[in-house]
Amino acid sequence: MSSGANARRGILLFSFGTVIGLALALFLVWADLEARLFDPSLAGERTMGIRCPAMIGSDETVTASATFHNPLDREIRYVIRTHVSEGHVTVMRRHDDQLPLAPGERQRLTWEVRPEDAVYGLFALVKVHLFGNYPLPARGGSCGILFVNLPLPGIVMFGLCLALALGGMVGGQLLWARANRSMSESALDTARAMVVLSALVLLGLLMGLLNIWLIGLVAVAISVLLIVVLVGYRVEKRKK
Repeated sequence: MSSGANARRGILLFSFGTVIGLALALFLVWADLEARLFDPSLAGERTMGIRCPAMIGSDETVTASATFHNPLDREIRYVIRTHVSEGHVTVMRRHDDQLPLAPGERQRLTWEVRPEDAVYGLFALVKVHLFGNYPLPARGGSCGILFVNLPLPGIVMFGLCLALALGGMVGGQLLWARANRSMSESALDTARAMVVLSALVLLGLLMGLLNIWLIGLVAVAISVLLIVVLVGYRVEKRKK
């Protein structure tokens, strides 16, 4: 097999992995953003961590959870209100919990999320509000879960998408590097672009998983812009 054929296959494999990774990152970031905008009546002075799975399949029920801690030297009783979407951004079910905690104690609360909770048929949204308890301020948190209408567990689908993205990007770079062992200046530029693009896609995925939507959105936007620039550069080079 010629080096030229290997290089083309490497670029195609890398492009496939990049598209899968970018699509996954975009949906994760979008889910987080929708969750932040969901039910603005629940807003805390500070943010709190909410744990949600990345995806939910059509035949499963998953749980969102949050851990609450009492840092004071006296017993406190937390009041927690949670809203979960029910297929529409303005329709939701409400959970009110009271959680007594001894000094230094931690407890975790969980809330069920079902496929039919997905808004737009895409995202199930969860928002949690912890009412203030002097001297502790009110806190709030949210998360969005991507709904995929397939009878597979969400963790399996997410793992497959992640494996395809990482496998495509890493495999494409290795195949392309093998075909370009004697690096010209143009080949070095391509290698650098691949590394930078891979890093941006991974950053977008990580930020989407951590519910840091702004950095994730910036990473995805820069990735798309870089792809446009690279495609334009290759088109111009072929014209010459």
